[in-house]
Amino acid sequence: MVNPKTWQVMYHGPINDAADYGVQKASTQEFAQNAVAALLAGQPVPAATQPSKGCLVDFPERAKNHASLTYVKDVARSSRRSASPATRKAASGPSR
Repeated sequence: MVNPKTWQVMYHGPINDAADYGVQKASTQEFAQNAVAALLAGQPVPAATQPSKGCLVDFPERAKNHASLTYVKDVARSSRRSASPATRKAASGPSR
């Protein structure tokens, strides 16, 4: 969080304690909300008490659909179709 008057970083840390990499739970501490409240009240902003670990972003449907993709059959073929005629000719090798 940046103080809009001074552009000083006032808080750098997790939003709350609900997410940890691979685990989701109900939050018990709202770190960012407390920091904003302190800034607005003119009080010192509490320092982050723990690092932001990030959270797992899962796309199970995407994994199922892409499981059978291969570079040779899908990616290379697709990029060759979308290339311009001049690029396709150059990519096919020297002319004889």
